[in-house]
Amino acid sequence: MSSTDGRGRSIVQDIVMPGENIITITRGGLLYRDAAGITQWIDFRACRDQHLATLSSPSRLDRRYVGCRNTEQSATVYVRFFSTPPVIFAFKNAARRNLDLIQPLSRMGWYTTICVRSTEALPGTD
Repeated sequence: MSSTDGRGRSIVQDIVMPGENIITITRGGLLYRDAAGITQWIDFRACRDQHLATLSSPSRLDRRYVGCRNTEQSATVYVRFFSTPPVIFAFKNAARRNLDLIQPLSRMGWYTTICVRSTEALPGTD
Protein backbone atom coordinates (compact mmCIF):
# COMPACT_ATOMS: atom_id res chain seq x y z
CA MET A 1 0.00 0.00 0.00
CA SER A 2 1.17 3.50 -0.67
CA SER A 3 -0.19 6.99 -0.87
CA THR A 4 1.38 10.38 -1.44
CA ASP A 5 2.19 13.24 0.87
CA GLY A 6 1.37 16.89 0.14
CA ARG A 7 4.43 17.15 -2.16
CA GLY A 8 3.54 14.13 -4.30
CA ARG A 9 6.13 11.84 -2.69
CA SER A 10 5.15 8.22 -2.21
CA ILE A 11 4.48 7.07 1.36
CA VAL A 12 4.77 3.33 1.93
CA GLN A 13 2.46 2.04 4.64
CA ASP A 14 3.20 -0.95 6.84
CA ILE A 15 1.20 -4.13 6.33
CA VAL A 16 0.15 -5.54 9.72
CA MET A 17 -0.61 -9.26 9.93
CA PRO A 18 -1.27 -11.61 12.85
CA GLY A 19 1.60 -13.98 13.59
CA GLU A 20 -0.72 -16.91 12.90
CA ASN A 21 -0.51 -16.02 9.18
CA ILE A 22 3.09 -17.24 8.97
CA ILE A 23 3.22 -20.46 6.97
CA THR A 24 6.92 -21.35 7.07
CA ILE A 25 10.36 -19.85 7.61
CA THR A 26 13.33 -20.96 5.50
CA ARG A 27 16.93 -19.82 5.14
CA GLY A 28 15.84 -17.68 2.19
CA GLY A 29 12.70 -16.08 3.58
CA LEU A 30 9.25 -16.36 5.03
CA LEU A 31 5.96 -17.48 3.48
CA TYR A 32 2.76 -16.00 4.88
CA ARG A 33 -0.91 -15.66 4.03
CA ASP A 34 -2.05 -12.06 3.49
CA ALA A 35 -5.45 -10.61 4.43
CA ALA A 36 -6.92 -11.84 1.11
CA GLY A 37 -5.66 -15.38 1.74
CA ILE A 38 -2.94 -15.09 -0.92
CA THR A 39 0.46 -16.63 -0.14
CA GLN A 40 3.21 -13.97 -0.04
CA TRP A 41 7.01 -14.18 0.28
CA ILE A 42 9.44 -12.03 2.28
CA ASP A 43 12.99 -12.37 0.94
CA PHE A 44 15.50 -12.12 3.80
CA ARG A 45 18.38 -11.01 1.56
CA ALA A 46 16.25 -8.15 0.22
CA CYS A 47 15.37 -7.20 3.83
CA ARG A 48 19.04 -7.24 4.79
CA ASP A 49 19.99 -5.11 1.77
CA GLN A 50 17.22 -2.61 2.59
CA HIS A 51 18.56 -2.34 6.15
CA LEU A 52 22.20 -2.00 5.07
CA ALA A 53 21.26 0.83 2.69
CA THR A 54 20.22 2.91 5.71
CA LEU A 55 23.59 2.56 7.50
CA SER A 56 26.75 4.56 6.84
CA SER A 57 29.16 1.91 8.19
CA PRO A 58 27.43 -1.40 8.90
CA SER A 59 28.97 -3.86 11.34
CA ARG A 60 29.35 -7.56 10.69
CA LEU A 61 26.20 -8.27 12.74
CA ASP A 62 24.22 -5.63 10.79
CA ARG A 63 24.58 -7.93 7.78
CA ARG A 64 22.34 -10.50 9.52
CA TYR A 65 19.43 -8.21 10.46
CA VAL A 66 16.19 -8.67 8.48
CA GLY A 67 13.82 -6.77 10.75
CA CYS A 68 13.24 -5.18 14.11
CA ARG A 69 11.12 -6.08 17.11
CA ASN A 70 9.52 -4.03 19.82
CA THR A 71 10.00 -4.49 23.55
CA GLU A 72 7.96 -6.78 25.74
CA GLN A 73 6.57 -3.74 27.59
CA SER A 74 4.26 -2.97 24.67
CA ALA A 75 0.60 -4.05 24.60
CA THR A 76 1.15 -5.89 21.31
CA VAL A 77 4.53 -7.42 20.53
CA TYR A 78 5.64 -7.58 16.92
CA VAL A 79 8.39 -8.02 14.36
CA ARG A 80 8.67 -5.52 11.50
CA PHE A 81 10.56 -6.80 8.47
CA PHE A 82 12.72 -4.45 6.41
CA SER A 83 10.76 -5.44 3.31
CA THR A 84 9.10 -3.23 0.72
CA PRO A 85 6.42 -2.61 1.75
CA PRO A 86 7.27 -3.23 5.41
CA VAL A 87 5.40 -6.25 6.82
CA ILE A 88 4.68 -6.48 10.55
CA PHE A 89 3.66 -9.67 12.32
CA ALA A 90 1.85 -9.02 15.60
CA PHE A 91 1.69 -11.51 18.47
CA LYS A 92 -0.34 -11.75 21.69
CA ASN A 93 2.78 -12.04 23.83
CA ALA A 94 6.58 -12.14 23.65
CA ALA A 95 6.76 -15.88 24.37
CA ARG A 96 4.63 -16.66 21.29
CA ARG A 97 6.64 -14.21 19.14
CA ASN A 98 9.93 -15.72 20.27
CA LEU A 99 8.78 -19.31 19.74
CA ASP A 100 7.04 -18.76 16.37
CA LEU A 101 9.40 -16.23 14.76
CA ILE A 102 12.52 -15.09 16.64
CA GLN A 103 13.87 -18.59 17.36
CA PRO A 104 13.24 -19.98 13.85
CA LEU A 105 14.88 -16.86 12.37
CA SER A 106 18.00 -17.28 14.49
CA ARG A 107 18.23 -20.99 13.59
CA MET A 108 18.40 -19.85 9.96
CA GLY A 109 21.14 -17.31 10.74
CA TRP A 110 18.96 -14.16 10.65
CA TYR A 111 18.23 -11.71 13.47
CA THR A 112 16.08 -8.76 14.49
CA THR A 113 17.19 -5.61 16.22
CA ILE A 114 15.14 -3.39 18.56
CA CYS A 115 12.89 -0.97 16.65
CA VAL A 116 13.62 2.72 17.15
CA ARG A 117 10.12 3.42 18.47
CA SER A 118 9.77 0.05 20.16
CA THR A 119 7.07 0.96 22.67
CA GLU A 120 4.58 2.48 20.23
CA ALA A 121 1.30 0.68 19.60
CA LEU A 122 0.61 -0.75 16.18
CA PRO A 123 -1.99 0.99 14.00
CA GLY A 124 -5.44 -0.37 14.81
CA THR A 125 -4.39 -2.19 17.99
CA ASP A 126 -5.10 0.53 20.56
